[in-house]
Amino acid sequence: MADPPPWPSYPIGPPGAALAIGVASVNYARLEFAFGHMFATVTGVTNEEAWRLLPTLRNPERIRRIRKALRECDWPPDTKDRVNHFIDAFKIIGICSTTQMFLSWMKNLYLYLNIIQKVKRYTSW
Repeated sequence: MADPPPWPSYPIGPPGAALAIGVASVNYARLEFAFGHMFATVTGVTNEEAWRLLPTLRNPERIRRIRKALRECDWPPDTKDRVNHFIDAFKIIGICSTTQMFLSWMKNLYLYLNIIQKVKRYTSW
């Protein structure tokens, strides 16, 4: 059996653009996964309950709920500080659909590069 080509023969765009979109997507998924576990732990729900609830909430509401639950926790101050630090970082990355805008930008870049690749193919740039 012959080895598959290193990149598909059909036009899907430049490998670098596809890789960049994949890396951004994977890292955002990792952030969402970490936030889900943090949300479950702080609010006292199971992970399954958190995974059902979180897709129905926008990031500002998620943050409001986790901060409210954190105020009611009887945890040491340094633990609460660490959770607050995580939430602050999540706010920077995720609130107000900033990350979705970034991913949309990456998708548009990918599509643009794909178009440029096709134009180059047909116009001998």
